[in-house]
Parts: sequence; C-alpha cells; structure tokens
Amino acid sequence: MEQPRVVSLRAIRARDLDELPRLEPDPAEGAEATDARWRRLLAEPGVDARLVRADGEPVGTVVRQTGPAGSEITCRIHPDQQGRGIGTRAVRLFLDTQPRPVHARTATDDHASIAVLEHTGFTPVADDADGIVFRLD
Repeated sequence: MEQPRVVSLRAIRARDLDELPRLEPDPAEGAEATDARWRRLLAEPGVDARLVRADGEPVGTVVRQTGPAGSEITCRIHPDQQGRGIGTRAVRLFLDTQPRPVHARTATDDHASIAVLEHTGFTPVADDADGIVFRLD
C-alpha cells in the first residue's frame, strides 16, 4: 500500500462524532457506545483530541489525556489504513505540539504500535498487566 502524500491533524469537532465509530471499529463496543465514549472524553479537561487525515480523508485519531499521573497519548488508525506510515507521521506531528514528558501504553503483542512508539522516540519504561508503558522526555 502506498504512503499518503500528506498526513495532517485537526481538532476533533462535534460534527466528527458520527465518523468516529467508522474510524475506530470495535464490534464489541458498537457505534452508540463509541459515540458516548467520545462525548465523555471530549468533555474532560486536559484532553487534546485530533482527527488524523491522510490526503484529506479521515483515517484515525490521536489523543492526549492529562491526569494526576501525567500525560498519556493514544493513536488509532483505521485497520484498512495501517501499514502506510500514517500512525508514525501523525504521532510525530502531534508530539510537536505537546509538553513533555508524555507516556503511551500498548499491548505486548501489538507490534505495529510498539514500532510507531519506538520510531517517534519513546522508550519502554515498564511492563504491567495492561501491557508496556513507554515514555518520551
């Protein structure tokens, strides 16, 4: 699959909520639950949520949540768009605007996410029941 020419980010808007279940397919969660989760997330203070676009088309999200333990980012790219370098480029763009340190967490068997984190400068700092914790200073 060919890499997109342009990867861009923009703030997630209320009108994007209908699109998010398509971008983050989770049959176990369902569209209504995905919509409710995003509405709660976007209402939280300390959340910076961006829509990832590849050549102008929405393909995923990148989010920073800040809490008592610090900042943690997540990046989700639609499965049909994975393997094109979009996640790495989106995370790099996002990190250019974020204070440090920042953490990320991924499952131990999620090799694609581990590669994105390592390519963007994160280093593993801990393993726990939820997976691997990465940090970028």
